[in-house]
Amino acid sequence: MSEKIVSLTSLRGIAALFVVISHLASQSLYTSQQLLGIGELGVSIFFSLSGFLMEYLYLLKPFDNNSAIQYVISRFSRIAPAYLIVVVASYVIYNFFDPTYTIAITNQNILRHLLFSGNVSVLWSIPPEVQFYAVFSCFGTL
Repeated sequence: MSEKIVSLTSLRGIAALFVVISHLASQSLYTSQQLLGIGELGVSIFFSLSGFLMEYLYLLKPFDNNSAIQYVISRFSRIAPAYLIVVVASYVIYNFFDPTYTIAITNQNILRHLLFSGNVSVLWSIPPEVQFYAVFSCFGTL
């Protein structure tokens, strides 16, 4: 079984484009208000692809404690560094330079973000993703 399904790459690209178009519309960078909801479709495509690929890539593999731990380490190390850098940088920008900055990380919500349980602005999807990987890995330990 192949580790990569090349034909899904185009679908992922289209979904990403939908999200970008929606973000541009929400920032009033162009006037088409009809395209605001297209980002939800893009996110739905991403989540559907993620669910399919999780099953496709892992269903037939042995899933024991060792593979669950390797999986969590692999996914977390891919996502966490960039997310945490953005959270800390956003905190600094919002609190010390620009209180109108889009990503409002404050003293009241910084800990939630650092623990992957908060959500604000464009960072809303990362904590649920990390939580999903944590829950998914628990199935290997049952």
